[in-house]
Amino acid sequence: MKRFGRWIESLFEEHKLVRRFLVFWAVALISLLVFKLYSVISTITPPVAAVVGSIVGILSTVLVFYINSRKLDDVGDS
Repeated sequence: MKRFGRWIESLFEEHKLVRRFLVFWAVALISLLVFKLYSVISTITPPVAAVVGSIVGILSTVLVFYINSRKLDDVGDS
C-alpha cells in the first residue's frame, strides 16, 4: 500500500499530473466542440456563440493556472 501511495504522490508532485491533465482536458474539449460545430455551422445562434466563447475561455483559464504553477515550480527549485 505504501508503494501505491508513493506512486500517486510521484504522479502529482514530480510529474505534475493535474497540471498536464487540465491542459489536455481543455484542448480536447475545445477540439471536440469545434468538430461538432463545424457540422452545424449554418444553425449557430447568438446563445450558441456565447456558450462556445465561454468554453474557449476555459483554455485561457487553464493556461493561466499552468503558467502560474510553472512559475511556482521555478521559484521552489531556486
